[in-house]
Amino acid sequence: MNILADTLYLVGSTVFTIITSIVAWYKNNYVTEKGKKQKEVLKQNGLTK
Repeated sequence: MNILADTLYLVGSTVFTIITSIVAWYKNNYVTEKGKKQKEVLKQNGLTK
């Protein structure tokens, strides 16, 4: 029974980590149309690398 609990914990933790990573990547990158427009404005004003 302990092995099952450990496996479920590991799977749950892995899924949570993957989902959290994808959300963080999406929020911190200019992947939407609005985000691409924001990036262009930042470039025009010299506020990006």
